Amino acid sequence: MAQSLTADAGRFLQLATRLRRLGNSSPAQEIAVTPSHLTLLEAIAEAPGSNLQHIANILRLSPPTVSVAIRQMAGKGWVERRPHPHDRRAFQCYLTAEGQQVYRQAMAAHRRKFEQLLQGLTPAERATLLTLLERSLQAAEAASSLSGDASSREKP
Repeated sequence: MAQSLTADAGRFLQLATRLRRLGNSSPAQEIAVTPSHLTLLEAIAEAPGSNLQHIANILRLSPPTVSVAIRQMAGKGWVERRPHPHDRRAFQCYLTAEGQQVYRQAMAAHRRKFEQLLQGLTPAERATLLTLLERSLQAAEAASSLSGDASSREKP
C-alpha cells in the first residue's frame, strides 16, 4: 500500500534532520561561520556585485535581515560593499579574499559531507537519487514561485 504524502513528508523531514547531523561537525563549525552567514556568502559568491534587494530576493529574506548580516560580515572582513555605479543610495556586495577563503573552506566541507553520504551507493543509485532530488526541487521551486506564498519569503 502506498504511503500518504503526509507520511512521506514526515519521513523526508526525518531524513533531512539526520543529514544535518551527519558527521561530527558541520561545515559552519569547521570554519567558525554561522549557517546564515554561510548562506549569504554562497549567494554573494554566486552573484558577485549583487545589491541588497537582489540578495534578499535570492534568499527569500527581507532586505533588513540581509542588511544586518551583510554589515556583520563586512565587520569580519568577509564582504566588501561598493557603491552602486548607477544608484547612489545602493551598494554592491563582493566577497573579500578572506570571504572567498571562508566560502571555499565551507564548500569543501560540504563536499566531504555529501561524499560520505553518497559513498554507500552504486553509481547508478547515486544517479537515480540525484535525478529524483533535482526533479523534486524543480517542482517545489516552480510551485513556490507560482504561489508567491508570503510565508516562504522569510527563512528561520
